[in-house]
Parts: sequence; C-alpha cells; structure tokens
Amino acid sequence: MKVAFISCILGYPWGGPDRLWTEAALRMQERGDEVFVGISPLTADHEKVKELQRTGASIFLRHENSIFRGRRKELQRRTPVLREGYLETQLAKFSPDLVILTQGGTFDFTAEHYLMDWLLSSRTPYVLVCHQAQEAPTLNQEAQVSMTKVFSQAARTAFVSTANRMTAEHTMRLVIPRASVIQNPIAWTAKGALPWMGDLAGPADLFALGRIDLWQKGWDIFLAAAGRVAKEFDFVIRLAGHGADAALIREYAAYYGVALRLEIQEFLPPEDIHNFWCRGELFLLPSRSEGCASTMLEAMMCGRPLLATRVGGVDDWLQDGENAFLAGATSVELVEEALRRALTNRKHWREMGLSARATFDARRDNDPVGTFVRILDSVVTE
Repeated sequence: MKVAFISCILGYPWGGPDRLWTEAALRMQERGDEVFVGISPLTADHEKVKELQRTGASIFLRHENSIFRGRRKELQRRTPVLREGYLETQLAKFSPDLVILTQGGTFDFTAEHYLMDWLLSSRTPYVLVCHQAQEAPTLNQEAQVSMTKVFSQAARTAFVSTANRMTAEHTMRLVIPRASVIQNPIAWTAKGALPWMGDLAGPADLFALGRIDLWQKGWDIFLAAAGRVAKEFDFVIRLAGHGADAALIREYAAYYGVALRLEIQEFLPPEDIHNFWCRGELFLLPSRSEGCASTMLEAMMCGRPLLATRVGGVDDWLQDGENAFLAGATSVELVEEALRRALTNRKHWREMGLSARATFDARRDNDPVGTFVRILDSVVTE
C-alpha cells in the first residue's frame, strides 16, 4: 500500500500530534508499505522524521499552506518548473492509496484549498485526525460548506477527545460519519505512581510541564486566580517546557503579586524529569483549549491529581473531586474557585493521585498506535 502522511501543522515545532502519525508511519513502513511524508521544516530535524527517511520514506518539506489563491500563486502552480515545489504536485506523482491528514486544530483544512481540491478531485481516500479545538470556533459560510464536504467525504475521522468531536459537529451542524475517538501515544511510561515528596508542612507544589504558551494554556487567568488566594495559602508554581512566552508569564506573575512564587525552567534535562515529577503535588492545566493533553495523561500515570479547565479531553479522563479539581471554564472566578478548593483539600491530594493512576490504568489504550493503524487499514480493506 502507498500511504501519504500530511501534517497541516506548519507554525509549531514537534509536538504531541506528531508522535501518532510518525509511529504509525514507521510501523506501516516496516511491514512493507511505501510512505510519503509532507511536513513543516520545523519538524524535519526530529529523530523520528530522520528515522522515517533512513528507512525509506519520501520526505517533502512544506513551506506554506494554500490559503492564498492569488493570480501569482495560480500561475506558479501551472508552471512546470515551479509546480514541483507544491504539495499537490508531489502527491499526484506519488499516487497514494490513502492520505492521512494531521490537523493541529479541527478546521486547519480551511487554509488548505489546493490540497482540498486535489483530494476531492482525485477521489483518493483520506483520513482526518483532529487534535486541539476551540470551544467556540467560527467559520464563515464558504468555510462551513467546504468543511462539511471535507468531513462528510472523509473515509474516517479521528478525534482525540469526545468534547472536540461534539464541538466540530455542533459547529458544522453535522453528525460526522465514520468518526471515532482515539488516543495519542505519550512520550514516556511509568510502571506505577511515582514517589510522593510533598510535605504538608511546606508550601504546596503546583506544577506543569509542556509548551509555555500564555494564552492557549491559560496562564494569564491562572496567575490572576493565584494572586487572589496568595494571602490565604502557601504555594509555589513551577513551569517547565519550551515556548516564547516565559518573559510574558513572569510579567503577569509580577502584576498579580506572585512573582516570588513562580519558577520557570525553559530547558529541563532528561535526567531531571523524574525529580521534577516527584516534587510535584498538583498538576496544572488551566487551558483555554486542548485536544487531549499528553501531559494530563502523564500526570495521571505518575499518580498526581490535577487542576484543570473542562476543555478537550478533560471530561473523558477527569472527575471533579475524585482525581481532579475542575473549573467549568477558563475564567478568573472559576479557576480561583477550583484553586481555593484544591488548596483547602491538600491533605487529600495523594489519595486523589492514586485515583488518577487507577483511572489511567483502566482507560488507557495499551497500543494507541496499533489501534490507529487498524483504523487506517480498514479504509482499504472494507
């Protein structure tokens, strides 16, 4: 089988969504399938992509999406010498039996006019994989028509959370056919809950690991809430990860009077990850939008309770008062209420962490990549 994996995520470096398609591509290539990959240059240097290339995959670097339909772009795509640099030309030459499109957001395809046209006109079966979704997306009339057509004609559609599937169906007013909810692989595994280093006599350790993104991850809202409860509770906030917003987050912390409680570690050496998790007591996920955060699953795997907003995959995995403290939305008032409730009940965190681990064990797909590959295979076998 000839399989093309296309990433519509062009503006971000390697992230959680990339683990699923690269692992699936490697498995399919190992069994003898021919693989084509279309990705952003920002992810081309990752070891998984290099491994795909070493083992025979054709790698095409995407420098832009096709949202602009100007006259110059139209002429370039029709000029023999220039059109070789466009994705749809390379796909036509590869002539895949199946195309898998990984979207960072549910409706990234609105910026992929030429790719959309090629897929629909070539009648090549395609699978949509949808990750993060805004809770209240907006689509103009033209985009509504296009997206309804794209989702209706997809051979399969895979979401990483129930909430995001429901949001997509609500936005398009469409019951998406042949849709399912899948799980992403996570970066590492722990055989059991990690040791607990928290000491009730010391400050509560509130922590998070992942992309340092002020708006999407809701840190401006969380810091405002933290400032409101700072006089009543003793706590520290530790963030680790990569991103461009560390300085801005520090400014918000200073503005809300919690600068001395905040620690941001923009580079966390692999040998320090274990201690980082063991120190942590309450994992923070105050996001405005999510797919199904890999770090949420890692926190549960490590036996840590969470404070989270009810977006994306949160409701698939977390239950308020049992393994998490949930805020109904990313607002200062609701996050403050959840944080106040969490800090008041700190003595129960360890027990709630064990409940989080038990939920993880019960609901976790032991081979999410294998499940995904079986979905892909079903497209060409049914």
